[in-house]
Amino acid sequence: MLHRVTIALAASVCFASTATAGTIVWESEFLDEADINGASITTVDAQVDILAASFSDNDSGGSDLSPFGGNSMFFKAEHATTGNHSGYGFLGFDNLHDDPADYLEITLTFSTPVYQLAFSLLDVDQRAQGGASDFSDGLVVTYNGGSNVIGIPSLYALGPNVIVGDEGFGEFEGLAHGDGDASPNGSTDGNIDFDLTGIAISSLTFRYFSTDDAPANPSGQLMGISDMTWIVPEPTTALLLAIGLAGLAAAGRRRRS
Repeated sequence: MLHRVTIALAASVCFASTATAGTIVWESEFLDEADINGASITTVDAQVDILAASFSDNDSGGSDLSPFGGNSMFFKAEHATTGNHSGYGFLGFDNLHDDPADYLEITLTFSTPVYQLAFSLLDVDQRAQGGASDFSDGLVVTYNGGSNVIGIPSLYALGPNVIVGDEGFGEFEGLAHGDGDASPNGSTDGNIDFDLTGIAISSLTFRYFSTDDAPANPSGQLMGISDMTWIVPEPTTALLLAIGLAGLAAAGRRRRS
């Protein structure tokens, strides 16, 4: 028994001590207001490719989406604060219709699988005025080509202004702040904190749209992606873990014999 425990502990120590830590800090990687679509970020252990696009069913005879406020881009790096976090990847739009077929989507692809990926999505909320909302955020988060995180509650923690929605897309949905307005920039009420420990992540996709709680013509909406952290095991770690597991199996066979 002691022999098996020793092997297991050795394998776990090797895993912890031979992993490198990676990060994305948006304000360090990009100038303020810089376009992030099509960008690549090279970290100490992985390259992260960013691909983003807007989708519209063109009910208006042209694209139903335009950039948020006076912006010229749907996706950019932002050095300001939202969700009580300074510096983030920005997604923002103004939809002419309350139509989930119009949405923004951004995918981060990692050149090598990463582990213990942690980050927050910022300012997922709703603005309510006069008993009705004039926008309501909807957000679908998937990983590795389509697996939805929403069915695994242990992977995320919702701020008070965020719920699991009822649109039928497997989405998170924003709620109004206590003062009837959207969450203020210094509030974490509209944030979703993610910790994907235990899953090897090759890609992450965020789809952002307006829910059916918004009026026929919602006002502008925005959200943010916080800094990200992860680890990547060194190439020798997988071998050491395999050796440790083989040792456990062999010890079990010896004991049975």
